Amino acid sequence: MIVSGSVQFPPGPAALTVGILHVSVRTIAPADAPDTELAHLAVHGVRVPAGGATVRFEVPVDLPAGTEVAVRAHADVAATGRVQVGDLVSTARHLFPRPNLVLPLERIE
Repeated sequence: MIVSGSVQFPPGPAALTVGILHVSVRTIAPADAPDTELAHLAVHGVRVPAGGATVRFEVPVDLPAGTEVAVRAHADVAATGRVQVGDLVSTARHLFPRPNLVLPLERIE
């Protein structure tokens, strides 16, 4: 199965180069259990103009048909591997399959 959609970068005061854009596909776990990453996509050197941008993604993942998963995004600006101030992350739970899946990002202040 291919999990696809787009990551939406908000407008900013200046153009931005993102070290690594991470998109992960995760299981949906009960409230008291951790989720599990099933697949991950890393895109290096994403350039985002000051006006914002939308970046399409496709992540191959081995899932039975009809399985619902959560999709998350993290724009790791400095490519540290950690979420930190200045990065952008998706903050809502985005389920797939869903037509026209969009992951809006919010800047961490």
